[in-house]
Amino acid sequence: MAKKYIIYANGKDLATCPVTQNEVGRYYWNGNTYYRPTLDIFNNAPLPNGFSVYLNGSHAPYSTNPLRNPIDFSLTAGTKITMNVDVTVLSTNPKDGSWCKTVINGTNINPAFVHTYKWASGLVRAGNVICEVAPQSVTGFAPHLHADIWGSYLLRNLILNGDVTMADTFKVGDFVTFTGPMNLRAGAGDGFKASHSILENAVGKIKDGPRSSQNKQFYGKGSTSNINDSYTWFDLEFLDTTGWVAQTNRLVKSKSTKITNVNATLPPVKPQAPSEEETLRKQVADLKEENEVLRDDLAASISLTNDKNREIKRLGADIEEWKGDYSDLQKKYDNIFIEKNRYENLYTEAVRELNDSERVKGIKTAKLVAELLNRMLEFFKKNKSKSKGA
Repeated sequence: MAKKYIIYANGKDLATCPVTQNEVGRYYWNGNTYYRPTLDIFNNAPLPNGFSVYLNGSHAPYSTNPLRNPIDFSLTAGTKITMNVDVTVLSTNPKDGSWCKTVINGTNINPAFVHTYKWASGLVRAGNVICEVAPQSVTGFAPHLHADIWGSYLLRNLILNGDVTMADTFKVGDFVTFTGPMNLRAGAGDGFKASHSILENAVGKIKDGPRSSQNKQFYGKGSTSNINDSYTWFDLEFLDTTGWVAQTNRLVKSKSTKITNVNATLPPVKPQAPSEEETLRKQVADLKEENEVLRDDLAASISLTNDKNREIKRLGADIEEWKGDYSDLQKKYDNIFIEKNRYENLYTEAVRELNDSERVKGIKTAKLVAELLNRMLEFFKKNKSKSKGA
């Protein structure tokens, strides 16, 4: 089906022109240059080696603004902007953003073209030049077209579908995902309080809708606006909450049938409780392992006991041997002690019988004998003490 409305850049459908940044500040950069896929694949473009995704572009502040959805197209200076239908240039501003605002005749659709100059004025017939891309953007970047629709319609839909209606149609039970952040509201309308911020790649399930804005119907009863917006609204279910979202270009059908939290995360997977059979198997395995440990401990204990018994037996033999040695030494000690007493008695008797001179000689001799005997006695005492210590 032919597009109803088409914006051209030097005669090329803007849908076929390279894009540098989407509505929410997403762009691709390798440190030297942008990667510029076309709009239809931009949000999920496969990146060449060396390029990374960045989400903090100049359009990031518009991510939660339903009235702004700009897209940057990589066009050279002097590129002529035309349309296939009549438009009227409503206003221009060379001092603040170098923009011109238009309206598609017979509609309330307001395409706006920023970083442009050489604007037409008033009625512009189909095919005639509306404006040209300026030699330099007012923000100092290289020439490019910053296009938008000022109002509640979406530029992406106009460029890709040729109209501002959504390409996707949704029904209750469909799974949907988000190509950019959006507000989850307490009711069907932008006048209702935003309860959560839905993040990119979150997946929800449509539980009710579609429904037109209910701002006026519930004004003062949940809605703070007495003017209905132009969005279609769907009631979505997430893992952690529910709420209403507007049907915009950021809402697309999901290939996944697993809903997430609004922040695009999944809860940690809880391990399943083991079955009775698995529990018994585990208990048997644990008991078997415990039995192996006890068996090893028992074997080690037996080995240690045998070693100790051998040591006790060896010590017993040594004790018996030491007992025999002690008995022999005791006998020798007793005999020596008897001899010592006999010699002391002989010495005493000899002293009596000797004359004075002979007594002196006898005393010396007796002392020598007594000293010899004492030394022998000390020797046997020491040997006897050692035997007891052993």
